[in-house]
Amino acid sequence: MTKQEAMERFSSGAVQQSLEIHRGIQWTGRIIGLVVCALIVKYMPSDWVERVWYYLLLLVILWTLHRLGESQAFICEKGLVLKRRPFSVKEYFHSLFNGDEYFVFVDYDHIIGFTEGWRELQAMNGHGGIYVIPLDLTQVPYKDKMAMIEAIHKKMKIHQINYLQL
Repeated sequence: MTKQEAMERFSSGAVQQSLEIHRGIQWTGRIIGLVVCALIVKYMPSDWVERVWYYLLLLVILWTLHRLGESQAFICEKGLVLKRRPFSVKEYFHSLFNGDEYFVFVDYDHIIGFTEGWRELQAMNGHGGIYVIPLDLTQVPYKDKMAMIEAIHKKMKIHQINYLQL
């Protein structure tokens, strides 16, 4: 998902920052993936049925490598647009080809916080109930995580000032 798509799909206001997996992890993953692909091609079996499975595995690896550089979250004017982690293996393979369906918008006013390992976001719905969104932000750089926290705190301060003025 691009910044423009995030603004249009969620009416989240202007996108201030896009968060991606750390560059070092992206390049390490790409190098390892290409080495695995080279080994698969080198040791390709001669039987055509087995070759089909090897080619499918190659396609999945190459598609995963292609998606390493995609955004994991967006810091927006009105809230966060976050990529939800798939719940199952079936959802994981679905997310490889339909990744944009796994993005969700959470208004700053509803955010309670992140779990210690950045694996979940805890938020409050309009009726006072709490919901948890599974995330995969462990590999996002520390400075980007702090930018997210800063955006949440900034919005909370503005909200508190407006509340006190009433």
